[in-house]
Parts: sequence; structure tokens; C-alpha cells
Amino acid sequence: GLDAFDASLRDLGAEPRPGLGTVTLAGPGVGTDSGLLGRCLGAAAGLGIDVRAVHGSPLQLTFVVEAARVGDLTRELHRATL
Repeated sequence: GLDAFDASLRDLGAEPRPGLGTVTLAGPGVGTDSGLLGRCLGAAAGLGIDVRAVHGSPLQLTFVVEAARVGDLTRELHRATL
């Protein structure tokens, strides 16, 4: 269960952060497009969402936010990026 997963994370040196969730954009080049990153961060700020971390690779861009705001950010990024 979740407790075993959390224990596994701790064994790897990571600390679980209850209450946080992620929103990910995926596609070629999304993690290397600084303009897209700026639009996404601006969209989050416009909703008053605190982005706790960002992780990117050439194929994805992930934002860590409060779990309660995942749906809001997902809808806004969908609107702002499509």
C-alpha cells in the first residue's frame, strides 16, 4: 500500500510530500521550449497556484503543485497550450 511505497521512497533518500500532485505536458520538444514554460508558469500564477517544482525533459514538462489544485491547473494548461 501507500505506507510501503513511502518507505521505499525513504530508503532511496527521498521524502514523500503528502498533499502534492503533478501536472504533466507531454510531446516532442515541450521540455525544451522556454516560451511554453513561461506560458505555463504564467497560467499557474494567474490562478494563484504555487508551483513547488518543475521537471522537464525533451518529451515532458511536469509541475508539482498542491493536490487540490491539480484539476484547475490541468484545465488551464489545456486551454492555454492547445
